[in-house]
Amino acid sequence: MKLPDKRRRLHWIWIAPLLVIILVAVWGLMDSTGGASARTMWNDTWRDREGALLGGYLVTPVQARRVVPRPATGNPAPAIPSADGRYPAVLLLHEWWGLNKNMANLAEQLAADGYVVLAPDLLRGKMAVTLPGAVVQLLTTPQDRIDRDLDRALERLLDVPDVDPDRVAVVGFCFGGTQAMNLGMRSGRIGATAILYGGGPLGEGDDPGLLGSAGPVLGIYGGRDRTIPQHRVEEFEHLLRRSGVTTEFHVFADQGHAFITSSSIRERGDAAEAWDRLRRFLRQSL
Repeated sequence: MKLPDKRRRLHWIWIAPLLVIILVAVWGLMDSTGGASARTMWNDTWRDREGALLGGYLVTPVQARRVVPRPATGNPAPAIPSADGRYPAVLLLHEWWGLNKNMANLAEQLAADGYVVLAPDLLRGKMAVTLPGAVVQLLTTPQDRIDRDLDRALERLLDVPDVDPDRVAVVGFCFGGTQAMNLGMRSGRIGATAILYGGGPLGEGDDPGLLGSAGPVLGIYGGRDRTIPQHRVEEFEHLLRRSGVTTEFHVFADQGHAFITSSSIRERGDAAEAWDRLRRFLRQSL
């Protein structure tokens, strides 16, 4: 039986969005499961408590200086090794795309400054190149597993012979910024925490836990970031200050989300300035 024109139009009003949602979900699923694998970035592996293989990109100052002839920005004094020759260390946490070449390049830049840097793969090989794919791989990765994998990554970094265990920082971007905040809240081993536009910042009434208990907290955000309202950034900073945490927050008014990349820091502008602020923060904190 043929539907009247009016009923036919109403029919498509609800079915068209449903079809779009289905197509986007399928697109995201294909991207997150059938695309490139972050395992190609792994040069170091370890096991979780149940024996599952974990990995990431580990780079030392000596290795990094072979591929980074000069820093992308400025020339702040390099990190100082300890008396026995061990280096301060950084856990570098990737965005929701997964552990990709951009994050490996940033790891090399920091390592060339005198840090042992480990960029762990918190999504166990998943890598997305599209927005739907990134959403799908996060929705299908339990947060409690991410927490456990990050805790093990910290243990792995502390086991590296070149690392000074008393000077360890965590730096995270976007999804990784949130994970850096979470790690700082539950671990008293973190001597400096840098949160670069991490979503879900703490607010009024939240308990910061151990965040900032062993060292300062740096926050870098974009003023035009639609995913993180500015009032949330201000609440987060105020909460930390009231809790006695040494903080350094910077909001770049003209920037949106995820404006710091291994390419953008090479250009004069906000990304380069933000990267230099991170470098100075680590140098002063560790």
